[in-house]
Amino acid sequence: MPANSTLLYSLRLSSINSVNNFSSFNFMAGLYSSVVKTKSFLLLVGGSTGLHRDIITLNGQVPPEYQQLAPQIHGQLAMRRAGLCLEPAARAFWYPVRLGLLQVGLYGALGYDLDVNSHWKLGYYSNNHGKYGHFKGVARPTDQQKVSEHGLSYNAGLSFRFNLH
Repeated sequence: MPANSTLLYSLRLSSINSVNNFSSFNFMAGLYSSVVKTKSFLLLVGGSTGLHRDIITLNGQVPPEYQQLAPQIHGQLAMRRAGLCLEPAARAFWYPVRLGLLQVGLYGALGYDLDVNSHWKLGYYSNNHGKYGHFKGVARPTDQQKVSEHGLSYNAGLSFRFNLH
C-alpha cells in the first residue's frame, strides 16, 4: 500500500496440500480501498480475481469408468481442473506496537471465494528419468460435470508496516 494512498494492491498465492492425493492453489491479484485509515488501524474493502487449480492423484484407486485407460498410462492417473476464482473481501490491519519506523500488528480478512465453472480433465504427470513433466491429458471424463465451488474464507496473522515518510 503506497504511503499516501487509500488503495491497497495485492498479489496472493495460497495452497492446500494433502500428503496422500490432493493439492489445490489460488493465485490472485486484488484491489482494495480504505474505508477507515488512521495511524494504527486500517479497514479496507475490495476484491481479488485469479486462477484456481485442483489436482487429485488417483493412487491406484481407479473408478471403473477409467479402468481401460490405466494400462495405457506410464504413471498414476490424476484428475485436474483449473478455472477463474473471484473473492470479494474486507481486510483489517491494527498496529498497537510502534518501534521507530516499524509498526507491528495484527491482520485479519473475511471474504467469500467463488471458483467458477471449471471442467475436470483426466491424465497423468510424466516422470522422464526423474525430470518433472507436465500434465498429459488423456480425456475429459464424461461422468464429470463442470464444477463451481464457493464458501466463506478467513485468515489472520501478524503484519509489519514501515512508515517511510
